[in-house]
Amino acid sequence: MYSEMHYFRNLDTIMDDVHGLFDGWETQLEAYASLSLEVLHLAKLAVHEWVANIKQHADFQGRSPEVGLYVSPTDDRLRCIIEDNSEGFDLEGYLKDHPKITVVLPDRGMGLLMLRSCTEELRYEKLNGGKQKLEFYIPANNDPHVDIPFS
Repeated sequence: MYSEMHYFRNLDTIMDDVHGLFDGWETQLEAYASLSLEVLHLAKLAVHEWVANIKQHADFQGRSPEVGLYVSPTDDRLRCIIEDNSEGFDLEGYLKDHPKITVVLPDRGMGLLMLRSCTEELRYEKLNGGKQKLEFYIPANNDPHVDIPFS
């Protein structure tokens, strides 16, 4: 089902390709008793938001884009890893500088807060070889409601 890195190189189709993977995994979910459809949907939302940011904002410095996605169930949670070969992003700094949304339901700026609100152990790091890695977990007993702080 999961447990292998899937690679995407076409930013024009990446969103449809990622959604297609998750749609296929939904049909195989019954094999993982500890995971619910809600957990998979939260993972899909979190991955969608990160990949959308890569598509819109990543600087690949002229290199062909490569985005890898790894999703694997563990004991009581779903582990997600997204790697890419862009120049990277200061996620910690952004979340620190933007702890809340100042306008209710703005046109932009909610994605990273949604990512943070539906994950645990959110980590972002630069890897050797010029890649970036985002890793997070969705607990099996996670509340399926996304709690985004508004000012």
